[in-house]
Amino acid sequence: MCGTTPVPNRVRVEIERLEATTAEAVDQMCRHLEEARDFEVRTFRRDAEVPEFGGIQWPAAWHRAVCARVAQQISGLVIRFAP
Repeated sequence: MCGTTPVPNRVRVEIERLEATTAEAVDQMCRHLEEARDFEVRTFRRDAEVPEFGGIQWPAAWHRAVCARVAQQISGLVIRFAP
């Protein structure tokens, strides 16, 4: 039966950490773009290209998701892949 097993506490804590880190990355990117008045960000195709954030090497898909969230907040944002 689906939905009868509670989520283990360690998983809940990890999901909360992921949500907080992602929100922090979105906030930092928004602040940078607003200060720079630049409406273009670069994202990555491969995991190895993504710089560390918070001491962790995040996957490229995470960075693309962060950029997509930033685009929801900054009108006219252009997202391009890094060369």
